[in-house]
Amino acid sequence: MTTNSQQTLTDIYTNPSVNGPNLQMNTQDVDNGQIVYNDTISDLDGGVSPDWAVIQWNGATALDPLAGDGTQVWDNNFGYSVGHWTQGSSTSVSGKTSYNVFRDPDNGHYIYQMAAQGGHFLDVQISAIKRWTANIHLITSLRRPLLKA
Repeated sequence: MTTNSQQTLTDIYTNPSVNGPNLQMNTQDVDNGQIVYNDTISDLDGGVSPDWAVIQWNGATALDPLAGDGTQVWDNNFGYSVGHWTQGSSTSVSGKTSYNVFRDPDNGHYIYQMAAQGGHFLDVQISAIKRWTANIHLITSLRRPLLKA
């Protein structure tokens, strides 16, 4: 990737829409301040996206990575999902959480859909999990001047 000033930019995270759809899932536990992940990941057709994970908190139970491999839901834009996870119920105190993965029929990219009904705010999300050991310099630029009131 090149900017207008001919600087070369390097992507530091893989693109989960291209490199997915198999993402790590947490167990809802924390050990010594670190999120604990399942030892297994889903086994959907497609690659693994090592930089990203599905993080869920406050669910009645954690999402099981292998449970979504054989179930599907329908979406009017993308057809049947390639993976579908759900836990809880709309009548429980913890609410219902769902996580679906679709494949765009036009470009083959993966689409991740998450929903939490009841429960707690942001109880399921995709999060970057890659840890960095090298120094990273963030470069930002403005493509147009700031507007003043």
